[in-house]
Parts: sequence; C-alpha cells; structure tokens
Amino acid sequence: MWLLPYFQETLICPEDAKRLRQKLQNETQIALQSDSSLMASEQMYLDKKEVQEFAFRGTFKGSSFYLQRFTYYPENFNPLLVGRIESSSKGTIVFVRYQLLGGILFILGLGTFVFLCSLIVFVFFQKNLTHSVLAILFYAGSYTAMMLNFSQKLSISRRTLERVLFKERE
Repeated sequence: MWLLPYFQETLICPEDAKRLRQKLQNETQIALQSDSSLMASEQMYLDKKEVQEFAFRGTFKGSSFYLQRFTYYPENFNPLLVGRIESSSKGTIVFVRYQLLGGILFILGLGTFVFLCSLIVFVFFQKNLTHSVLAILFYAGSYTAMMLNFSQKLSISRRTLERVLFKERE
C-alpha cells in the first residue's frame, strides 16, 4: 500500500469451501442485478427498519466475490473486498484484496492532476515559491488524511470479514 491504497491477505479456514461461501452469503445483502456498481443508488441506503442486519453488501460469481461492508450511510473510503474462495486438502483458502472503489480512484487521480498542473504554474510560470510550498503541503495533508481514513475503514472491514468467516456454527 504505497501510492494507491490497497491491502491483500490470504486467510486459511478449516471449513470446506461450500460451507464458507454459504456463511458469507448469509451475511451479505446481494446487490440487485440492475446495479452496475455496489454503491449505485439510493436503494443501497435503505432505512434501518427496512432491512435485516447484514455484514456486507455485494455479489458472488462462481468462486469469486465482490463485497463492501454494509452501512446505512455513504462511506467513501469503505474498501471493496475482491476475493476468491478455493478448496484445499486442509480446508479453504480465501484470497482477499481490499481496494478503493473506481469512482474514488478517479477523484484521487483528478486531484493529483490538478495538483501537478498548479505546481507547474506556480514553479515555472509565476516563480512563486510560497504558493508552491503551500500546494505541496495541502496535497500531502489531503493524501495523508485519505490514507488514514482508508486504513481505519480497512481495519473495520478486516475484522468484520474475520468475524463472519471464523464464527462458530449456529
């Protein structure tokens, strides 16, 4: 996790792949087929009284899954969990990558582009060192805040996934 915020991990579970997938599906509100993304519209943010408690919202395709921690309000830095479930002789291996949503990455790229353009103007055309340093400090502060926010949401999503995968049978 250096320039773009992401995190990868591999989880090994003693249960078989079918049971593990069922546990995940039981804790997931399946995104509607008409939705092109996990955070498509206001139907994703329903009133608390209208839905049962879920840990995640997302979709499953074969042995892969695309999940996001369930919230009742928008969280821009809530990571998308892209994963794959594979059987092994000792149980199940779950490969998970936590990453930002595409729209947030686009906004991050756009902000970086605007920063670089303003830095070029301040350094080469206006030759204004004060504005250049202020632009660098502003961008560094914004980037640090974004990374800290993503790290906080990442740890919450990791704990939620581990709770779902490793909880005992009911």
